[in-house]
Amino acid sequence: MKEIETLQQLGLSEKEAQLYLKLLTIGSASAGELIKELKFYSKTVYELLEKLIEKGLVSYVVKSNVKYFEAADPERLSEMLTEKQTELEQKKQLLSEFIPDLKKQRVLAREPQEATIYKGKQGMKSIFEDALKQRGEILVFGGGGKFKETLGPYAELWHKKRVKAKIPMRILWSEKHKTKIKEAESYEKVKVKLLPKEFENPAPVMIYGEKVAITVWSETPLATLIRSKEVAKSYQSYFNILWRWAK
Repeated sequence: MKEIETLQQLGLSEKEAQLYLKLLTIGSASAGELIKELKFYSKTVYELLEKLIEKGLVSYVVKSNVKYFEAADPERLSEMLTEKQTELEQKKQLLSEFIPDLKKQRVLAREPQEATIYKGKQGMKSIFEDALKQRGEILVFGGGGKFKETLGPYAELWHKKRVKAKIPMRILWSEKHKTKIKEAESYEKVKVKLLPKEFENPAPVMIYGEKVAITVWSETPLATLIRSKEVAKSYQSYFNILWRWAK
């Protein structure tokens, strides 16, 4: 039927259109009467009525504890179209404001990216020295003090250099390392927060500048250093979300 096709173009499903047109034809009707007329399952009719009520195309009155449903004036269809146009204009406005950010992301994704593997204690020291060169905040997710355990006196020296360079540091550990917080925060410009034990990270991550170092503190430590604005920004966002949630 042409009417059903037109209603579908306005956003109704085929069965919603059939029910609405049936109500227009027969006027007020109970759900039971609609089930008989349309030969739909009762569950389907109730679901369709709910959807049409939400759209403002059907209303009901209660008589003797029974709901009787009525179709709204067809002018409501015109109002729906106006509402859709308004919504579309709002989305277009939102998109026009969002497009510049998307373009920036596209440029960011084209930035050169590279990954370098560092092995052994000297390799790890190279990464930590590199972190001090960028002068910005250093973010660490996981570890639980493996840095000091593995590199010993160098860890103390590195923190002194970091403080001298006025580089702040934020650390996220799991609750299992809460006994080490006082020791970590004894260094200047260090803040530590805790996450539930489920967030224990077997491969601690250090984020600084446009770089992300994924480390493995084994007997022979290993790290992958990724240089990428896009990757670093993603890790920074993830870290900040967890930081707000952590205790």
